[in-house]
Amino acid sequence: MAWDNGSITSDTPGAALSDKLKTLVGSTSNWSFVENVPAGTGAGQSGSASYSVDVFKCAGTGAGANSAGIDFYVGVACYASGNSVWIATFERYSPIVSDTNKGMCACPIGQYKNPAIVPDATDYTHDSADGTPTWRTFNARYGTYGMYWAPTLISSGFAYALKLTKDVLIVACQVSATTYSAYFGLLDSLVGTDPMPLCCVALSGGSATGNMTGVTTSSPVTYGGFSRLPGVTAALMAGSGIASSSWNAIWCAVTRPWLDRNLLAGGNVSGASDLWLGGVNLTSRIAILQRNAPAADTWPSGVGCIRGLLKEDVLALYLPSPNVWDTTTVGAQSDWTVIVGGGYCYLGAGISSYSTITRAV
Repeated sequence: MAWDNGSITSDTPGAALSDKLKTLVGSTSNWSFVENVPAGTGAGQSGSASYSVDVFKCAGTGAGANSAGIDFYVGVACYASGNSVWIATFERYSPIVSDTNKGMCACPIGQYKNPAIVPDATDYTHDSADGTPTWRTFNARYGTYGMYWAPTLISSGFAYALKLTKDVLIVACQVSATTYSAYFGLLDSLVGTDPMPLCCVALSGGSATGNMTGVTTSSPVTYGGFSRLPGVTAALMAGSGIASSSWNAIWCAVTRPWLDRNLLAGGNVSGASDLWLGGVNLTSRIAILQRNAPAADTWPSGVGCIRGLLKEDVLALYLPSPNVWDTTTVGAQSDWTVIVGGGYCYLGAGISSYSTITRAV
């Protein structure tokens, strides 16, 4: 694991945040900085004159290999001016294979589409044909063919935290009174055969979608998504009613605590505690599922809803009035840090008193 936190003041805050990540990956065994894809619309460029893209790799083989055994990548769009930063994750990147796909990526986290996009029948990826990657520029991915996290930073200064494990990148930023936090990487899948349980999800933000772009803001509200939907076919989608529904965001995902609030903290009873547990406020794993509250005719009974759990590097904790960067004790470890709290908790609809915590190591 690797951890870094501090503050950034920069005229190019997105690039400065990416520079912090470049330094951090040097202390890990399976994360690395691949290269910078330069700004521009020519061959081997990002597809936009406004930003270059720093590409980072999480290796599925070699020392410290990730738990899925397959490489995946994170792209950070670094603007030459302004306060934007766009971060996306995807399965494939082609830096040198040929002139036709140099600097391009494929198999991204899929986005909301209406009518629904059916996964290809070979590996159930988004924007591919029978498992053959469709190579696109980063600008095309950010603009039309993928989902990405887009917090608004400021040049006058903001606080940040970065955490890397062999499976996950976690990013948190506090910009004035707003907390932005996101999770990029693998989940612990509950699916029998799940060759690439890759996701990205916004854990907090300043809008209804946690500042994820490429997702619907209509019900059910979504905060992230998946790169593959194992076993999902056109026939199953048609049978579920999702294909023709406006709530067909099958690539999208929401998160919520695996344990119910009433079990964790006595519900709405003031001062409630459990005699057997000595008043301990239990932490909870965070579940990731396809949708939160679909209509009866679009329940994905034949498509899949509960995909799995986010890695234990992030946990949910019932804290009605937390402050970001506060620390708390879990078990014998006193360095768990609040990265989502207050009015920016996005762990499912109506769950507003949970904080997301991660260990500062």
